[in-house]
Amino acid sequence: MVETACLFQQRCLRQNSVIRAQKGTTIVMPEQRVSYVYHLHEGIVGFFRTSATGREAVDYLIVPPHLIGLAGFAGMDRKESVYHLAEARAITPVTYCKTKREAVWDLLDDRGARSQIMEMICGTVFFLTAPAPLVSDLAPRIITILDALTRSIGTRDPNGRTVIPGITHGDIAAMSKTTRPTVSRVLERLEERGIIQIGRRNIVVVKPEALRHKPWS
Repeated sequence: MVETACLFQQRCLRQNSVIRAQKGTTIVMPEQRVSYVYHLHEGIVGFFRTSATGREAVDYLIVPPHLIGLAGFAGMDRKESVYHLAEARAITPVTYCKTKREAVWDLLDDRGARSQIMEMICGTVFFLTAPAPLVSDLAPRIITILDALTRSIGTRDPNGRTVIPGITHGDIAAMSKTTRPTVSRVLERLEERGIIQIGRRNIVVVKPEALRHKPWS
């Protein structure tokens, strides 16, 4: 009998295949053959590319629930060799399960499991591929990034506010494809509007609903 996706995840836990990785850990290397699928439980993963000029940027972010390594089985023949073209790296500390792609294929034969797997496949993805040359153009992009961080790793402080810990302006600069000083200027503008408060080692989100409504998009 084919296991449901939920039972499959429980089996991952029993087999100690849950992996906890620190910020900056590479999950999938460029040109690596896709032999496994990774189910993201906690944290944010970014897909990094390096431009012809050597500048590193993030094409998109994924947050739970989502599967990393979809090219390994989605719409492709089992014998076909598939390779990743970008580096999947932990933007924050992450928790994920690693399983062979054939096991996910087998689960797709079960109707109940298929619907749950599709929910993972359709997890939240934040695409960041459009150019962003101006500070005014960056506001919606950074709002999207802050929203992703808030939902994935945000914690509550004693005052009930959401805190994003351990994220630097440089991290956000890599995600938004710009420089650290530019990100700092945008964050300062958000702070002036009362949406966030910038701390030394964190960002306090005062008005998370403003991030979700994206008033400048």
